[in-house]
Amino acid sequence: MKKKLTIILAAAAAVLCACTQEETSRKEIRLNDMSYTLGMDSKTIKIENIPMGSNAEHWFVYSPSSATWLSHEPETGTKNLYVVVDANTSGEIRSSFIQIRCENKTQRILVTQDTEGAVEFSQPSLSFRYLSATQSVDITNLDIFNSVSVSPAVEDAGWISATYADGTVSITVAENPDTERREGKVIVSGVRSISGDVSKGTIAVIQSRAGLLPYYCTLPDFSKSNVYVVKDNTGAVIAHLAKEYLRKPGTVNAQAVVAYPVTKDVVDLRDGFVAKILLEEGDVDDAVTPVERTVAAPEGNVHGGRVSFNTANNTIGSYTPGSKAAAETIYIPGDISITGDYMEGCTEATVEPLLVHDVRMDETNDYPVVKIGTVYWLGKNLNTTYVKSGSGYKKLPAVAGSASQTDKTVARYCVSGYSLGMDTVDDPETPEDEHALMLATREKYGLLYSWLAIGGFDTTAEAGVTTTDQLIADNISPEGWTVPSTTEVTTNLAAYLGGMNASFMNRMCIHTTVSDILPADNNISGFTADMSSYQGSSGGWNATTFRVWARNYNSAGPYGKSWTAGGFNNQTDQIWRALGIRCFNNGAIKIK
Repeated sequence: MKKKLTIILAAAAAVLCACTQEETSRKEIRLNDMSYTLGMDSKTIKIENIPMGSNAEHWFVYSPSSATWLSHEPETGTKNLYVVVDANTSGEIRSSFIQIRCENKTQRILVTQDTEGAVEFSQPSLSFRYLSATQSVDITNLDIFNSVSVSPAVEDAGWISATYADGTVSITVAENPDTERREGKVIVSGVRSISGDVSKGTIAVIQSRAGLLPYYCTLPDFSKSNVYVVKDNTGAVIAHLAKEYLRKPGTVNAQAVVAYPVTKDVVDLRDGFVAKILLEEGDVDDAVTPVERTVAAPEGNVHGGRVSFNTANNTIGSYTPGSKAAAETIYIPGDISITGDYMEGCTEATVEPLLVHDVRMDETNDYPVVKIGTVYWLGKNLNTTYVKSGSGYKKLPAVAGSASQTDKTVARYCVSGYSLGMDTVDDPETPEDEHALMLATREKYGLLYSWLAIGGFDTTAEAGVTTTDQLIADNISPEGWTVPSTTEVTTNLAAYLGGMNASFMNRMCIHTTVSDILPADNNISGFTADMSSYQGSSGGWNATTFRVWARNYNSAGPYGKSWTAGGFNNQTDQIWRALGIRCFNNGAIKIK
């Protein structure tokens, strides 16, 4: 019996010993991580002979579901794994992992993918006078590169040379002996530290033609217009200076003074020098409600940037913030970029307000100009009593348009707040003090017109309009300017200012009674939409509204379509109502 017990205990001990050895051999084993760094392009790599105990068909392979750009495929019958990454267009370096589990082994594969993007610079272009000179540009994303090399384009090597040191590219140009300006480029190549891929960037180089006389001027106060012209000693316009609103959500939201070069009467809106920032809206992303907006002068050195407009869609194509003090004097080398940096040998230029000089018969009006994106507008409402007629002009009647008027559809004009049909120029029965007040009102707000006055017509039949959204002929605008359609109001004004909403109203109005818009005295765009009032169907006045005509007809009324600081009025303005007219550039100012 004792012997049997001994045998049983010995057997149990043997089994226990065997289990302990098995458990020891089955301990979890985490293999050393594998790491792979890939470029931004989509790619498939094959990882061979992964040290797992069994072939791939026995593996459990996992990657986080959030990493949708990363996938995997085991190769049956082997210990190999295919790893696939999508092209990285996120603008960010991204990382994730793949984990393989088989029996008691775990293998973790770390995958990092580089982002797209070229070498970036403190400024994308350099402008030189015709003389030999050197300028420098800094690489702003140097931290993502292991090494950098620079060279001029092959075709430009004869007059451009470039060197690189410590994050700075130095570019030297030879003297230009030609009578035409020349353009070239320097190519900068960087080896990315993440993937080893080569990224490139280009610095544009522009050199003025030989013998060109450079100019300088002091910035004006913009008291007479929001756009001034700079003239050389022959009287030719060589630059436009604009006090304007720069808006590109996420990039810039500010009022600034910008200088644009002019060559052969064409304004180059692709090459604006931001001499100084005057006001900044607190929300660069342009995402908050108007009541939360703050508008204030900027702090620090934020001036001296560059802006380039896209004339095809009235937007800012690119904006480079400045890092200098505000410029009060600008330098115009000629057919290259304007700058605020001092330049020797310059001649002082003449600076004049850009005014639309409109002479009709015995009447002369000078209108200031304001630039909204790529579109130039008159800076105040129309103020003429004449319309084009054949090769000359005819005078509009000054009638009240009240409910008692026999024919309410005639072309006419009146002064805001005065519905007695008085001619503000030569009516001898107008009391002197009232006459002066009427002239002051007219000077500030312009005149109000019936819709048919746009074309100088007395009936819709004469105007030739029968269906909704037909456009009345424009015979009232100054030469090279036009009354907008509703579509043109949207594309040439509202879209750039943020849409026909409270933000739009706030940015174009000097004052308003709308309670939910702050600050009330913004007018950061400079459009100056004064609340001049309009005359209703019965001759009464709405004294707190900016309301102006569009050229669109609406047959339901008959109505003329109009617009305000808050939107369009498609079916509320009978054609005999008296509203303002605001015109935009239609060829008077050439741009590119």
